[in-house]
Amino acid sequence: MELTVYGRVGERSAVQTVQVECGTCGAAEAAQGMLSISGRVFDDSNDDGVQGADEAGPEGGDVLLTRQEGGSSTTRTDRKGCYIFTGLLPGGNMVDAEARENWTATVPAEGVHEVGLIDVHESEIDFGFKLTLANQSPETTGFLTEAEQIKVLGIPSSEKFSVAFSPDGRTLASGAT
Repeated sequence: MELTVYGRVGERSAVQTVQVECGTCGAAEAAQGMLSISGRVFDDSNDDGVQGADEAGPEGGDVLLTRQEGGSSTTRTDRKGCYIFTGLLPGGNMVDAEARENWTATVPAEGVHEVGLIDVHESEIDFGFKLTLANQSPETTGFLTEAEQIKVLGIPSSEKFSVAFSPDGRTLASGAT
């Protein structure tokens, strides 16, 4: 049987469809399989480890759950960057959000959460990512150096330009500063 679970807590929401097999499982085992892990994947553009009002979550990002006893499953983030794994048994789990191209994990820094389930649902298992570009050095965050302006954008070195990037690393807007 296929079961679709819809969850919403405040502004967070997620959907997951799971395959449920009925048969030889006992009532106690079924009750234990009602745990979940949920959270959000977000653009941590200011690198503070907390999702701000202007830091959106990417839709369609992959989040991987690996269970200590074996097995794994993947879910995708919704339009607000939320995800949920349901029907879990107590035990250890590793939750990992896949970094998109040109993105680096900020929360957690190693990119993986270890989550032990006992008898409660675990929520707010969040992942923050920051856009990093090969042509942007730490000392020029938000601006391109003169050499980069000429090389990347073909802009005269006498002008400074600010460039905004989309989550996939494409240029959204640029302008003189």
